[in-house]
Amino acid sequence: MGYILLMNRTRLLLLGILIVACVTLWVLWVNPKPVDMARFAPANSLLYLEANYPSSVLAALSTTDAWKLLDQEPNAPRMPAAGGWLERFFRVTGLGPIGSVIIARSQIAVVVTDLGTTEQGEVLKVKPEAVLILETHTAQRRVRAPVERALQELLTDPYSRPEAERSTIEGVDLVEWRDRAAGRQIVAAFYGTLVVVGNSRRSVDSCLSVIRRRAPSLKDNPDLHRQRALQNSQSALTFAYVPEQESARLISVGLPLLLARAPEGVEFQKLITQAASRMIGGLSWTARPFRGGIEDRYHISLKRDVVMRMKPHFRSSDSMNEPLISTDFYSISQYRFEDPLAAWQELKTTISAHVDSLGAIFINSMLKSSLLSYGIEDPELFLGGIKCNICTVRLDDQGDRQLLIARVGDQSKLINLFQSKMGFMKKTSTLNDTSVFENSEGSTSAAVNDSFIVVGHPADVQQYFRVAADLKKTEKRSHPQRITHFSSSSTLSSVLTYTNDDERVRACIVSILGASGGAPSSHLDSRIATLPYAATDSSLSDEGLVRITRSSMGQFSTIIPLLIPERVSTLNETR
Repeated sequence: MGYILLMNRTRLLLLGILIVACVTLWVLWVNPKPVDMARFAPANSLLYLEANYPSSVLAALSTTDAWKLLDQEPNAPRMPAAGGWLERFFRVTGLGPIGSVIIARSQIAVVVTDLGTTEQGEVLKVKPEAVLILETHTAQRRVRAPVERALQELLTDPYSRPEAERSTIEGVDLVEWRDRAAGRQIVAAFYGTLVVVGNSRRSVDSCLSVIRRRAPSLKDNPDLHRQRALQNSQSALTFAYVPEQESARLISVGLPLLLARAPEGVEFQKLITQAASRMIGGLSWTARPFRGGIEDRYHISLKRDVVMRMKPHFRSSDSMNEPLISTDFYSISQYRFEDPLAAWQELKTTISAHVDSLGAIFINSMLKSSLLSYGIEDPELFLGGIKCNICTVRLDDQGDRQLLIARVGDQSKLINLFQSKMGFMKKTSTLNDTSVFENSEGSTSAAVNDSFIVVGHPADVQQYFRVAADLKKTEKRSHPQRITHFSSSSTLSSVLTYTNDDERVRACIVSILGASGGAPSSHLDSRIATLPYAATDSSLSDEGLVRITRSSMGQFSTIIPLLIPERVSTLNETR
């Protein structure tokens, strides 16, 4: 009898061990193994972005102070829970609601294959061809139906309901939606556990060729891996990269876009491309959580000779004197160069050395006009009369009202510049020990004393000195916490910028509310007004330019509204 009991126990023990072993092997088999998403992107991609853990992005956004304001809105959508044991269970096993499984297990890449630029007169039109690549790590039979439903809803509006056209080409299942009235198209391809979604058939086909190993991939680009290492991308929420051979093209298009036109058309773009290709390498971006917000870190690689020439002149000043100014401004930038004139001259010389003689003339002319918005016609004469810590202030978001504030190095040189060279007239002033000059149109004023020079509209210059006097009386010599919340005291950057981020955050929140059919409450604007200013540090490293921006929602607050711009513009009209 005892022998039989022992045998039964042994069998049960062996059965238990076998079950545990089978479950363990099954978990190891279904547990998704991360892949390098760059292997699916064409080698000639214009821009590449990856998010290997989308649930971490959602979790990071949900913990920002800005998202907490969204949660207070009555019609706000609820962020799916992320980061807990349930999310890990979905990821490891693939069991659960299919929507949660896709979020937990997927890796995402976005690839821009072409900018699609066209010129219409002096206006430059851009319609990028972009692809979303989803490695679901889940069987196609489970993910196809929910993905198709999501894409159908994305294209559906009250006026049109495009029908899906299905086909199979060389073993790849294709679904295409065309909304001819709105000029929109979405193409989705299902290949194994991959889902490829693009706004053109050409862009989807280019990625499929790479996936099927018929064309080279971005994964073989050594600069991609170098940029990942520089940015420590493994610890980041997202990583984006522009290859060196494409960065010049992106900049040549981006600069005219900033000007909202195409100056000199093709010739202008050729000039910018020529200079950029000789100076700039790859570009990259990462995003991370930071103090209740998001940190965006941008790295612009520069050619070695460019860095060697510019770095000695881009040293930051140890002087931390700040202008006395209230919080009533849109943005403020502090330029902390030890010798502003030397930095300016080296910048001009370096750029000119990388273009032909005609390009050098154009570049010099463009740089010379960069301070015209402050009424300064000769930047070099102005910079020769000041010391470090130049400060520019935008008093409104349109840039119509601006101030330039700098420490005086040579007062007589500055007075000679405005009075003799620029023809400003001396005005009677109530400001003690301060000379005030004004141009003939009465649009620009320059106030100079032993310590500071302030240039801007006469009314704004007068207001600055009144505010400065009040702040001196109350001994408020530093910016309030709302402005400096995101600034980092551990680094002394060459350029430090604080920007009111309220409008960008509002557009993002409104877009999210619009996606769920809601509208902003009457309290939203006052709540957003409590959020910190964005802080940006810019500096020159041994590898190139490093720009770190810390803000309430980071670059995500720009990306999200782009997904549903019609709803955003409609809801913004309700303000």
